[in-house]
Amino acid sequence: MSSSLGSALAFWQAQFKQRPPTLPMLPFATRGFRNPDAIPAFHRFEAVLPTEDSMNLRFASMNLNHTEMHFGLAALQVLLMHLTGAEDFVIGIGRTVGNKSDVMPVRFKADLEKSFEELLALTKETLRRVGRYLHVPVKSLLSALEVSRQTLLHQVTFDWLPNSIHGSQSMDMYFQHSQDLVLLVREDDHRNLRVSVAVQEHVFEKEHAQLIAEIYIKLLGSLAIGSEGALCAVDILGPRIRERSRNLGTGPHVESSAESILMQISEVTEKVPSRVAAEDQYGNQITYIQLVQRAIAISTVLQANGVTKATPVCVLGSPTIDLLCGILAIWCAEGIYVPLDYHESVKHNSAIVDNCGTDICLVRSPRLVQYAQSIGLRTTLNCPDLQFIEGVQTIDKVMPNDVAVALHAPASDKSPKGIMLTHGNLMSMVAAAKYYFEVEHPVVLQHTNWVYDHSLFQILFALTSGGKLVLAPTPEDLAEVPKVIARQKVTVTVATPSEYSMWFQSNSDALESCSSWKLAFCGGENMTSSMTRHFAALGNNNLELVGMYGTTETSVVCSMGVVGYREYAAESEGKLIPVGPALPNNVVWIADQYGRPIPPGWIGEIWVGGSGISTGYFGPDVDDDMFCVDDETGVRSFRTLDRGFLNDRGILFVVSRDHDNSNVQLRGHFINLNDIARAIIDQSNGKIAEAVVILTQEDEPQVQVFVALSRAPTAESPRYLQAMLRSLNLPSFMRPSRAIVIEALPLTPAGKIDRFALQTRMYPDTQIIQI
Repeated sequence: MSSSLGSALAFWQAQFKQRPPTLPMLPFATRGFRNPDAIPAFHRFEAVLPTEDSMNLRFASMNLNHTEMHFGLAALQVLLMHLTGAEDFVIGIGRTVGNKSDVMPVRFKADLEKSFEELLALTKETLRRVGRYLHVPVKSLLSALEVSRQTLLHQVTFDWLPNSIHGSQSMDMYFQHSQDLVLLVREDDHRNLRVSVAVQEHVFEKEHAQLIAEIYIKLLGSLAIGSEGALCAVDILGPRIRERSRNLGTGPHVESSAESILMQISEVTEKVPSRVAAEDQYGNQITYIQLVQRAIAISTVLQANGVTKATPVCVLGSPTIDLLCGILAIWCAEGIYVPLDYHESVKHNSAIVDNCGTDICLVRSPRLVQYAQSIGLRTTLNCPDLQFIEGVQTIDKVMPNDVAVALHAPASDKSPKGIMLTHGNLMSMVAAAKYYFEVEHPVVLQHTNWVYDHSLFQILFALTSGGKLVLAPTPEDLAEVPKVIARQKVTVTVATPSEYSMWFQSNSDALESCSSWKLAFCGGENMTSSMTRHFAALGNNNLELVGMYGTTETSVVCSMGVVGYREYAAESEGKLIPVGPALPNNVVWIADQYGRPIPPGWIGEIWVGGSGISTGYFGPDVDDDMFCVDDETGVRSFRTLDRGFLNDRGILFVVSRDHDNSNVQLRGHFINLNDIARAIIDQSNGKIAEAVVILTQEDEPQVQVFVALSRAPTAESPRYLQAMLRSLNLPSFMRPSRAIVIEALPLTPAGKIDRFALQTRMYPDTQIIQI
């Protein structure tokens, strides 16, 4: 090896010693992964830069002492930074060595906090440094880096071509590999600058080539006339596009008939005082007038024990009619309802009590008094001991901005943080849901642990509609839940996809007899085609499956829509099942890294604004940086950290959720593990009921799938799974290397798949199948 080649290779090895992260997918990609085995095929589009912009670009380049290529390459980096959020990436640059031409990967590091002039200087310096070593053959570079010759270090290729280059032959070198984007700028015989864009057919549609060309041309024009300040302030889309995108996810404005839940329940009580409001598992019932009287009775005791406006009051115990009255009593006393799970550790609940700074608690039985005192609740009131007050039939008024409830979730440091919801938030949730799904006197199943937000939706949807709430503590035997639904003639359920799937698997016969079942609200996770097949198999033409999306910070739900489950039951291509449009008084938009709306079809972070947004977190050491307030309108919004997109009708699709850790990097590729799980379920044609995919933490990370079969495993099951998983319609690197067959997926107390339990359990060899 010559000394010049050796020094050149040393330079490139230093450049790529720590491989830069793979460029994230462009937000409008039609799928969430690249296929490195795909045959290179491109959609192409060409456009001419307006004459005035061309002149401005040339003048700007001369004034700043840069070449036009420097300018165009820096503009491309601005484009990539705004589209992907990356600031460290590799771009393939066209080069000619002797009589040979090819593409050399060059690493660029940019910074959105810098100015365009600073980026130009950095780009020029980068090209100057690498210019001395461009004679190194790409194959020698790959060999020195110990990567396969088929490996492509870049997903974007760029070149600025003089007008002396013509003909398709000289252009072929740019399109020899499968990659996301090829962007070429050339000067024609009339000195027009022609922008040619090509995008990979496997990942993009034809219109995306035109889209990138239009954005890039617009960006060149705006940068050419001067760009002051940091690059993060550059808007590659413009305010009109962003405003249209925001309006797309804006729900209708609806005025509520009542200012608070208590007022709504008062109105219901006046209309149907003797109607049954709730029934527990033992057949005990309470009417609406009794519910109000009981709540007021308990509230007087609370007030006598020091509960005033904004006093947190803990509620401890499994759901009972007395504790249901206790929740309303807390609100009558203008206190804050704080549910606790007595199955949790003393340490966990003590942290919640400390966070609230309270010492008062309602319990359902004397045996919980000692536990309550052990977590710092010195004033403990046993609800059954508190008596009715005769003749009292009205509920004290609370204001919409008064805090009604504090539900606790783990913070980033695992300590509990209280999420505050006001009476106005709760009323907004109920009014929005009933705007689309008004049910007269519904019978609502209440099975969710009260510490989780679905329980609020269940309780309030029933009591504000003059319906009956069926209190059904979550049993150890999941087969009991369908029996309760059938026996109580339940019309409305609210559950996660995993819960519904477990109910069907444990007792589908009971669900088939539920002819009264009208609405199945489903949220918290993404639905699967296997779950929709269960609903389709019921043959209940009166039953609607309703997708719902939201977080506790958005008052449980902000988007909702009917799902055509018969259509998705036949799905075999891994399509996402939609959630629905924004609910009334809500705005849902998909945002870039700065919270700005992006167009329909683009994947980004889900933001929510409107009257349902929480007032913030409860406690002395909380960080409310996920909440924003519009300076002009005063409207609050929340950054969910979940990712999704809106279609051109404003329907929300959730791609990944912050809690499922599904976005990973595997062998140099960004992938979403949910894409793999969805493909496995859909391509199994109903033989696999549920699948969860994880990335094992081994020396070489491997894709591993946990599967629950629709029927009991047989001697043929391992052979079937091996054949099916090997033939998945996915790139080879995404196919699982191991499958573990389990009877049922473990669930968290919130009814969601327990990924931690899946990964920490020990499995016998008979359940493990090597693919």
